[in-house]
Amino acid sequence: MDKLNIKLEVFEGPLDLLLYLIKENKMDIYDIKVSLITSQYIEYLNMIAEMDMDIATEFMVMAATLMYIKSKMLLPAETVDENEIDIDDPRLMLINQLVEYKTFKKIAEWLEGKEEKMSLTYRRDVSKEMAMYVTRDILFDISFYELLEAFQSLMERVNDISFHEIIKEDYKVEDKINMIKEWVQGDEPVRFSELMKISRNKLEMVVYILAVLELARLKEIKIMQNEIFGEIWIYKMQNLSLKH
Repeated sequence: MDKLNIKLEVFEGPLDLLLYLIKENKMDIYDIKVSLITSQYIEYLNMIAEMDMDIATEFMVMAATLMYIKSKMLLPAETVDENEIDIDDPRLMLINQLVEYKTFKKIAEWLEGKEEKMSLTYRRDVSKEMAMYVTRDILFDISFYELLEAFQSLMERVNDISFHEIIKEDYKVEDKINMIKEWVQGDEPVRFSELMKISRNKLEMVVYILAVLELARLKEIKIMQNEIFGEIWIYKMQNLSLKH
């Protein structure tokens, strides 16, 4: 059996451990060698058990899932054209979960790296906390954290990724930044929810919010809303200043 020298580390969850194993084995996330990964995953759980450490239920569930996928892949399968996605591939659900988790992990790392800069950018000045009147609506400047909460709430309500589809689109933050800059050129603001509606999947949603955050950090746009949990509006900074 192929073995990997796995260090006894603390992983955030079973997907975090799987991504670690995939990376260490230099595997393509879309072509996971389930047999090898399963062996190494269980090996890691055994290491924890030997040290009398509690193994979370979610880790055990993933172990059972891997064993199930491994057994399914041992069954004879129909020949599929190499250019087509095999919707019967038992790995598909796991692959989509890994891709989504990897995306959010990258976001967390990106935000952590910019945390200090972001806190300075979005820190509220009490004197500027007053309502601002724009086209008869009372709009309030919202914080970076409130925007993230709104985004998280939207993500929880959206279930647009099919388990029969592997997302391979290459979305770039720079492209979305340019698109948003074009949309806010006019007098009317852009609804944050509209960006979410035109997104084809959760991955594209993630790239849009990164673009919004970066534009706000660069002070090219202003993110506002007229009530708590209300619609979030994206204004071009120049257009907003002209209204006052």
